Amino acid sequence: MWSSLADGLDLFQPLLNPLMALEITVGYAAGLVALAVLLVRQCYSNAIAFILSRILGTSNSAATWTLSSEMLRQSYWPCLLSTDSSRNGNVRTGVLWLSRLRSVLGVLLSLAAIMTPLGLYRSSEVEASRADFAYAPDSSVYGQTTMPRSRYSLVRTCGSTPNEPPMACPYEQDNYPVLSPSGNGTAWQQTSRRNVKIPPTILETYSSGTRNSKTISNALDIQWRLYSQEQDGVNNQGFPMTVGKFRKLESLIPRNGFHVVEGLIVDTVNGGIGFRNHTLPQGFDGRVSWEEDLLFVVPETACVDTNLTLVHHRGGIYLTLLDRGGLHNLSRTAPEYRFESWRKGADLSRRAYLAAWWHNYYISSSGLHASRYGYSNAYGNFEVVGENKGRMPHNVDDISISKRFGHYLFSDTNQSVLASSNRIKASNFNSINSWCSSVAETSSAGDDNMLIGCGLLRSAPLLERIESGRGTAVLQTHMKLPLVEPYLLERDTGWSQNIYACATAVKATIKTVSLSYHDRHGHLTGLKVEDVKEKQYPDRASMPLWGIEDVGSAYNLDQISLNWGIVTPEHDRRANITTYRQPSIYLKGLMNDDVKTSGRKDLGKNTAGSEFASRALSAAYCTTQASRSRTAPSFNVCGDFDYRGRGDLARLIRWQNLTANAETASLVPNLLFTDIAASLVVGGKALVRGGEPLVVTRTVSRLRYRLPFAVPAIISLAAALSVLIASLVLVCLGRDNSDLLRRHIQCLSPGRIYTLLASGGSGVDFAMSGKEWNSKCFV
Repeated sequence: MWSSLADGLDLFQPLLNPLMALEITVGYAAGLVALAVLLVRQCYSNAIAFILSRILGTSNSAATWTLSSEMLRQSYWPCLLSTDSSRNGNVRTGVLWLSRLRSVLGVLLSLAAIMTPLGLYRSSEVEASRADFAYAPDSSVYGQTTMPRSRYSLVRTCGSTPNEPPMACPYEQDNYPVLSPSGNGTAWQQTSRRNVKIPPTILETYSSGTRNSKTISNALDIQWRLYSQEQDGVNNQGFPMTVGKFRKLESLIPRNGFHVVEGLIVDTVNGGIGFRNHTLPQGFDGRVSWEEDLLFVVPETACVDTNLTLVHHRGGIYLTLLDRGGLHNLSRTAPEYRFESWRKGADLSRRAYLAAWWHNYYISSSGLHASRYGYSNAYGNFEVVGENKGRMPHNVDDISISKRFGHYLFSDTNQSVLASSNRIKASNFNSINSWCSSVAETSSAGDDNMLIGCGLLRSAPLLERIESGRGTAVLQTHMKLPLVEPYLLERDTGWSQNIYACATAVKATIKTVSLSYHDRHGHLTGLKVEDVKEKQYPDRASMPLWGIEDVGSAYNLDQISLNWGIVTPEHDRRANITTYRQPSIYLKGLMNDDVKTSGRKDLGKNTAGSEFASRALSAAYCTTQASRSRTAPSFNVCGDFDYRGRGDLARLIRWQNLTANAETASLVPNLLFTDIAASLVVGGKALVRGGEPLVVTRTVSRLRYRLPFAVPAIISLAAALSVLIASLVLVCLGRDNSDLLRRHIQCLSPGRIYTLLASGGSGVDFAMSGKEWNSKCFV
């Protein structure tokens, strides 16, 4: 019965949908109320007339008949019952037309009462207004942990590698200039006493391009989120100096969108951070929107599928390396090592392909043993030593990323987990990262190179169903099924991990950010990022002029963090700087093999803008199973976070969705870089009160009207004015108007007519006042 009733209601669904979708405005509500009032009024007036008729009877006083006639005539009963007053025969023409005009005007007024409010509506309109901005603190963990800026200062150190002493930085002075020409290049002398303050020349150069910009930050405006005041016997003549620190804060990766945190706008859609010390417009009650051009540092990644898959089956006990063409179709010609100049692009796809080729080449040349578990939809199936042999790849049940391309092929004891006749060695894979990035620690900082991070990404485990056949099995991936319980597998299920080679670069660019704010209390939670897009330039001359510090061959990449930023045209073609007029610029730097144990010893003792990109990129490619323990805040970024999915189901599901193919897998390093960088740095530049006000667009609610709904009211008003004018003209032309009108009304009174006929005309006439007649005539 209920099902048939539901089917019957479904028939009316097409009619109900438009009604349900109708938006009820204030005007429509007022019109509906007016209609309801009109209907109720007509109903109760006619109902009262009907009740009056029932109680009136046939014998009443003359005054009762007079009052009752008024009530009955005002109802619709005379018309419905076709009584005398509804007949038009033998009626004077003027009276007839006035009667009809009265009826028409009554209908028009009723329509006007209903339709006139329907035209009312509120319109949200925008208008330009100048606004002062004031700082708004962030109540989230990002705001609570960001250290005060009062003790913050810009410092710079150079050298300090494990094998070399500290070096003097460019333009550093110790009672004498240390900058001196040396042949065709430039050399900087070493000093025994170090002043870590940024030289005025550096400060002026790399802050010049944004000095007149209200919103765009420069590299020197980027600051460490956490820092300490430290001193040593070498730097800053023994006085305390600012040293950047790192602690991983709340991860924003599970939340897809643009996030406003202390000092940053964080993009967890494609990756990237924008620098803005958040201030809010003051003095507005409603919604306010505006646009700002902001400096963004954005990672770019390309991943190439190796066409190799690691399959876990039989309850996770056995592992098989499936060749989906990565080994069978491997080209026998090694890719070229030369890449395009970083001025033209990062050439990431070719770098990732080179890394994937060498990864597959080393595996294919190791003499793999075929697995006893065959899959008909693969070119080859190779045995991976299982737990019973004491060797197992790391993180076989979770996502894995590492800058060491062969890390998953070796156990903690450096034994290969692949069964092969030719023992494959971990050292075979050591050079892949350098070939992919085309730089090393000993590369000159002045060469034509850029910051490139390369590594191997194993996807989050995807649930598989194994359908057995005659001697073979078919592997079917269920992409929409998240592996909620990765350790509890049925006998006919397993999971697989795709293997990708990835290459990442980091660039600085200007983006136009659309912001809105709607909060009367000045809280940062009311600030929303509506849209972020690349800034558009009408011509090349309007593009920013980027400058990067040029140190020639005086430093290696592991000895210096190069300054960069937007500069003014007068710095073009000056010494020790290379400029480029273009929308964005790729940053220079070095991704260390291990942030904790090798590379520079002075991590954090530089401006955040010159160093954080290298640190965040190195951390993004930290081997996933690296130690997660730490004793104090430091730059041991590999040991301060865990991005595996086993501890967070929401993160696991997102990793599964992203790593299902190579194109979307490229977002994983981008998001890791973004999340780490958000904990590392903040933007220091902001719109503040006292400066030139910024033009914002505020949303104003205005009352508007649709004129077509006013047609009945306009016609009624015109008719009413005509009647009123005619009445005034007659008043001016006639005499005794009120006496004549009173006499006509009393002539139509039933009670007076009855008493006049009953008395034979004696003592009662139509000229008698109503009060006198009422006191005398009670028949």
